[in-house]
Amino acid sequence: IPMGMPGRHGVDFMLILIAAKFISGKQYSASIATSGSALALMLPFWGFTDPFMPAYYIIIGVLTDVFFAFPVKNRMNMLVLGAIAGGLAYATIPISRIIISSFAGIPFLSLMKNGLFIPVLYHFLFGAAGSIAGVAVARLIKRK
Repeated sequence: IPMGMPGRHGVDFMLILIAAKFISGKQYSASIATSGSALALMLPFWGFTDPFMPAYYIIIGVLTDVFFAFPVKNRMNMLVLGAIAGGLAYATIPISRIIISSFAGIPFLSLMKNGLFIPVLYHFLFGAAGSIAGVAVARLIKRK
């Protein structure tokens, strides 16, 4: 659905990533999953125009594993940690693009169209929403 909002895929991407991480219970599961996604993004028929997208996905996986490396016992704290960690991890996409654009001069459409603040904010919000949903889905599945 073309919404024209940067970061809108953060909800589904982070939902799947966080839910899979908690269901698997493995320490480096997010890094492994995003490495597989990064390899799939290198296939030419997907049509991605950003050559750095595989690197962004790997960074998201590594940061997710780092943020969730510490045990959290309280359910509410897990949701808050999930929101902050998922939002920060997914916001690395526009932050990386800003850095790349600043140093290499590569133009990115979302930055030219929306400025610098809006893409970072929306990526954070959509990533946080997806992470909260991922924690909730994982809890429901593990409960069953």
